[in-house]
Amino acid sequence: MPMVSVLLLIYLAFLLLPGSLTNETISIANTSDTLTAQIDITILSGNEERYSKPFEKVRAGEKFRIHLKPYNKSYIWIINSSAEGTLIIVDSILQKGSYYIFPATNQSYIFDGKAEVEKIIIVLALTSESKEKIGNLKDKNLLAYLTELTKQSNSNIAEKGDDIINISGNLRDLGSNGNRLNKYSGINYLIKEFKFNVKR
Repeated sequence: MPMVSVLLLIYLAFLLLPGSLTNETISIANTSDTLTAQIDITILSGNEERYSKPFEKVRAGEKFRIHLKPYNKSYIWIINSSAEGTLIIVDSILQKGSYYIFPATNQSYIFDGKAEVEKIIIVLALTSESKEKIGNLKDKNLLAYLTELTKQSNSNIAEKGDDIINISGNLRDLGSNGNRLNKYSGINYLIKEFKFNVKR
C-alpha cells in the first residue's frame, strides 16, 4: 500500500476517536456559561427600610442600598444614569457565594433630587472582556452598549433566593419568600435595571 494511503487512513482514524481535537473544539465553541446572582435594592426613609420595585417612586433625601450575592465569581459595574449623564459608582470583582451591600453595611447612597428620573444599572460579567468599553463609553453610547449586552444575556428573574436581607438590624423570617433576595440569571452577562422617579 502506498505511503500516502497509509497516512490518510491513520488521519481518518484519529478524527473518529472519541474526544479527538475536532470534537473537543466543537464542544468548547458551543458552550455558554450561565451567570446567576441574587439582587435587590432597599430604600431607607427615616427609620424604615423597604424593598424597591423595578419602577419606584421616591422622595429627594431618601437613601438606598444595593444587595448582591453572586453564584459565580463576577466582575461588577454599578452605573447611575440620569439626565445629567452616566456615572460608574462601583467597578470591582465579587467572589462566588459572598454577600455584598453597596456602598457598605452601615452606609447608603442618597437621591439628591437633581434629576427627576434616576436609573441604577447593575452589570455582572463572567470575564473582564467588557471592562474597557464600559469604562470608556459615556452617556448614550454606554446605555446603548448595555442594551446590546442585555439582549445577548437574555437576563431573567428565576425565583426567590435562599438568603434574606438584614433590614434595620432585624433578620426576617427565612421561610418568608417576601424577605428573600430575587434571583436572576443570564448568559455570560447579567444586567438588572432599577428606575426611580424622584419627587423633590
